[in-house]
Amino acid sequence: LAIAQLDASPLKDDAFIYGSTFTHWEVLGQLEPQLLAAIFRYTMVVLVGAFVIFEMDVIATLVVCLSCYMVVIEVYGFAVIWAKFNAYFFALMFASMGLAIEASSHLVASFAVARGSVET
Repeated sequence: LAIAQLDASPLKDDAFIYGSTFTHWEVLGQLEPQLLAAIFRYTMVVLVGAFVIFEMDVIATLVVCLSCYMVVIEVYGFAVIWAKFNAYFFALMFASMGLAIEASSHLVASFAVARGSVET
């Protein structure tokens, strides 16, 4: 908002906005769209990666992708309830993405490569 006002000002070539408070709020204004884009990219990478790693097994890929997405959305929901949106929140979301893929992919992989019948 402040940058748009400065661009409309006749001083736009001679003045600039600087300060720790302004920088802090500008970063916070950009974090949420960046987080949503990162979640989308994360989902696509998990989808493609799981599809290749599980040797084109569509069911295993969908299970991994959906379980990872559910964990990330659940952590996002709980964090929105109790925390303010800031850089720590952003780091929490990235940590949840890493832990979600770690847990779900190993669990699905153990079932995907298991031998035996359904009864045993």
